[in-house]
Amino acid sequence: MMKRGSPESLRRTLMFSLVAAVVFLQSQNSPAGQEDWKILGAPWLTTPGIQGGFIRYSIPIQPATLNPYLLNPNPEEPRLSLSSFEEISSLLHATLLERNPLTGRAEPGLAKQTVIDDKSLTFHLRRGLRFSDGTPLTADDVVFTFNEILLNSKVRLHEDFQALLNWGGPPPIFIRAEKLDALTVRVTVNRLFAGLFELVLTKLPILPKHKLANKLGAFDKAWSLDSPPSEIVGAGPFQLASISQDRRTFYLKRNLYYWQADQKGTRLPYLDSVTILVTPIQETELEQFKSSLIDIIRDLAPEKIASLEGQARFVYGEAVSYRTPDFFALNQDIADPAFRNLFRDVRFRRALAHASDRDPVIRRFPWNVPAHSFLYRPALPSSIDQPTPYKFDLKQAGELLDELGLQDKNRDGVRELPDGRELSFEILVNQESQVRAALAEMLRDNLARIGVKVRLRSVPLSAMTTALMTNPARFEAAVTAISPLALTNPLSLAVLFKSDGKLHFYRFSDATARELSPVQQRIDQIFSELQRIMTDPDYINKLITLMNELQKLLHEDLPLLPFLWPKFIIALKPDIKNGDSITLPQNLVHFVKVLWREKR
Repeated sequence: MMKRGSPESLRRTLMFSLVAAVVFLQSQNSPAGQEDWKILGAPWLTTPGIQGGFIRYSIPIQPATLNPYLLNPNPEEPRLSLSSFEEISSLLHATLLERNPLTGRAEPGLAKQTVIDDKSLTFHLRRGLRFSDGTPLTADDVVFTFNEILLNSKVRLHEDFQALLNWGGPPPIFIRAEKLDALTVRVTVNRLFAGLFELVLTKLPILPKHKLANKLGAFDKAWSLDSPPSEIVGAGPFQLASISQDRRTFYLKRNLYYWQADQKGTRLPYLDSVTILVTPIQETELEQFKSSLIDIIRDLAPEKIASLEGQARFVYGEAVSYRTPDFFALNQDIADPAFRNLFRDVRFRRALAHASDRDPVIRRFPWNVPAHSFLYRPALPSSIDQPTPYKFDLKQAGELLDELGLQDKNRDGVRELPDGRELSFEILVNQESQVRAALAEMLRDNLARIGVKVRLRSVPLSAMTTALMTNPARFEAAVTAISPLALTNPLSLAVLFKSDGKLHFYRFSDATARELSPVQQRIDQIFSELQRIMTDPDYINKLITLMNELQKLLHEDLPLLPFLWPKFIIALKPDIKNGDSITLPQNLVHFVKVLWREKR
């Protein structure tokens, strides 16, 4: 019998996410006998396309380099995150394994098969791989990327890549890459863990030895924006054609040697070219779309839909995962002791939950879905329990207020605190958000019906941020959201819910650990345990157990009250095909290779 935690069990666990994809992809015949093309079908490709045409779209941040392992070579400039790699570099480069943007799971990439044992990963490359300049991509390039770049202490990498390579360590994950034959590489490892494929290997592009071997001594200057386009070579769907003089427009052309095709045998990508403009302001992006300077807006502000009617086709994707839902917060450190005691009482927070009716707001703003949790549902395993929503019930909300001794003794329609003052507080909301203003108005009106007086104050977002994030915080209550905050990983919630989290603004005093509630103590322990299990062979089962407990604690204690998840909206020119499967704004870059134009 195979024991849990045994090497064989670990091997099977790690292989599970790849087996189905490997078998499926290998079972299809390649269009060319000497090449192992990866064949894409539904749901990637809803409609097989025709080659030709171009698209143009914008990105908000200007790249500082085209070196995918450097991202930003100037330490005096703001550091770009690893996500910058996906903006342009992932169109130029390819990885041994790819992360399917629809499922989040790893699947074969440059490596058509991956074999795992206790101490190593063996990658079997596809036949016929070539870089964009026509040079064969072989085991030598994989060994070069691992040994001479990733594992070379003299090569300076971006800090996010260094963190990836040390996941669960030190020591680093990888020890050494070894060429077994022209298409086979074995990489010895210090440890194997669930998530190694999805979280690490899908983010490590394979680079050309013939272009970079003589640049390792000055790797931080390799592939700068001043480099000749012919020097920047990769195995992605496109290659660099040119960059505008002001470094704000990037012109890409089809990689004629790309190793993926549709089910009809048409080599991808379909498009002849892609133009990427740096446009940090959406108002400018809207004007560019209306003037046909760009063809896609990938995260359209909902209030701008009407301005593009008749000019665009709209795709409504999953709720946005890089920010929290819109939520309600009470300042549990408020200076007034009567209100501080009240805001810290879970019965009061539950009364607010029962006084919250999301439906009227959703009817006004239909691009939102109800949020009853801070754990992003589309990113969770199906075995994570979903909380039972607090029912909109003003009678139950009033009974909780009665239980707290909050009575309207003078019959003026407003309950009084135990010291005789009226139960009245202010909700802060940023004036840029119509949805949050509507949520605050909804709560104000419902609370008025049960004897709680609420005042609304609308301020600019900058003022809102200052009021919330200054320690001690300077607000009574607020309807807000935190962005950017990647919520696909429960550990990311630590900055908000851990007692010493940088965004624990609703009760900054928890950082002193002098008055931690039992619930907060357990939440802190859960985040510590989530960190410790990252390399555990039974990671998935332990993760699910901890996430279920965290979900339950946050739902019952209600340190913050989630309201709505916004869907994202993408606007496309009507003749762009295969865009309907894009589920998140950042997924667009992964779909560019299958987009095509009806009118070329």
